Amino acid sequence: MTDPPPTQQRYQTAIAQLTAAIAQSKPDGILLPLILEALAARDEIQTLLQETKGVTGETLTAIADLDQQLKDQAATIDRCLKSIDWQTSFSPSEKAWWWSLKLQKPNPWWNQDWVWQAVSITCITISVGLFGDVSARFLKGGPDTFGAIAVSAQSIGALLTAGGALTIAGQEANKRLLNRFQISEQYWHEVGAGFSVLLLTGAVGLRLSLPQIATLYSDWGFKNYKQGNLGTAEELYKRALQLNPDYEQTHLRLGLLYEDLQDPEQARTSYQLAVRAGIPDAINNLARLKILDKKPEVATSLLLKALEEEEKLSPEERYAMLKNLGWARFQQNDYSDAESTLNDAIALQKSAKLAEKAADPNDDTTLAIASPYCLLAQVKEAQAKKKAALASWDTCNANANFFITEENAWAITARKKLKEEDKRK
Repeated sequence: MTDPPPTQQRYQTAIAQLTAAIAQSKPDGILLPLILEALAARDEIQTLLQETKGVTGETLTAIADLDQQLKDQAATIDRCLKSIDWQTSFSPSEKAWWWSLKLQKPNPWWNQDWVWQAVSITCITISVGLFGDVSARFLKGGPDTFGAIAVSAQSIGALLTAGGALTIAGQEANKRLLNRFQISEQYWHEVGAGFSVLLLTGAVGLRLSLPQIATLYSDWGFKNYKQGNLGTAEELYKRALQLNPDYEQTHLRLGLLYEDLQDPEQARTSYQLAVRAGIPDAINNLARLKILDKKPEVATSLLLKALEEEEKLSPEERYAMLKNLGWARFQQNDYSDAESTLNDAIALQKSAKLAEKAADPNDDTTLAIASPYCLLAQVKEAQAKKKAALASWDTCNANANFFITEENAWAITARKKLKEEDKRK
């Protein structure tokens, strides 16, 4: 090892003396000359580096080590230099960093690169999980156009963001892009974290919007249902339930569709799911299916409970429930209660002018106007009130809606009864 140049030796000696004095807690009056000596020696080192060619690596390493020792005493140096007007006296170059040594504050935790990298990875991981859940809902049963677009868009966003943060090729591409926009390198990690947060925001937004998207699918399905496109309607209803299984209105609509498809078992299941939300139409339709299954006690329980909250029911809903309750009571051979309940339904039909609403071509509500009369006729017959029964059969036949299965069957019975009476006369 060669001896260090005199300039380096002076710097080394000055640093050693200063370090020793600080370790011994010497007063500032003693430390200040030692500090100025170390800084002046560092000035000579800088001149040496600028004017001398071929400085050895050994020399550069030694200087770097001495510089670090000088920086380690930054707090003491800064305190002592504040006691004199050294800037006026010495006017050092702006590049002479050793004259402006200050205690370097560590970067706060939120300004550390690893923090922003952790934010990026966390956001990407959560986003991928959310996108996976959403994709599974859209792709179940095969994607449609809207679903394919949604899944593709979210997948592309996730791949681009994850690739840019986690792969070498992606990181290089991001660097080129950020350089093109002249974004300082010190902010690259923050920018990457920002994109990850945007991706997560989009993922959360899409996940939270599934109920609204499900409503759109259900409404499209109902539109097709009214147009007679039952297959398309069923597909759209199922898609809506994949996106939001708790959308009870869709369960009700699906139940109506299954009834039209002559599938009472699936209709019953759909109505039962809709009943959880207390939807009156679902309760009424499920009760009617229970009556058709010869389970009037179940229907009675459903209807009586719903009718207790009368203020929540529209006239149409209450009318349908009274009609079905009268039907259930008839099956239970409770003729007195059946007659009273059916008469209440008929009275409500007249007071609310439900027959006029049913006849309105602009009103798509299907009301079984003839049903209470048809049922009342059967109750009267069971009570051996033949004349009253015939009067009800006549009204039943006159108002029957042949698109309603029960009314169609009852109307046929009504005509037979009326013909038999005509023959007797």
